[in-house]
Amino acid sequence: MAVANKVKSDEDENAIREFCSHIDLPVEAVIPYDPVLFFADQKGTLKLEEVTNSPALKAI
Repeated sequence: MAVANKVKSDEDENAIREFCSHIDLPVEAVIPYDPVLFFADQKGTLKLEEVTNSPALKAI
């Protein structure tokens, strides 16, 4: 099973799914790239209750 993480575009997702299909690996989830989480993590200020509209957290 594969989980695609930090996916930036539909094209990226399609490429991942195509690759995985060639090796018979099912894609169970796709987590989009989320700059809000990236920058909060970089600054050490990530508080999950403050990023409730995060596309990445919604996917998880």
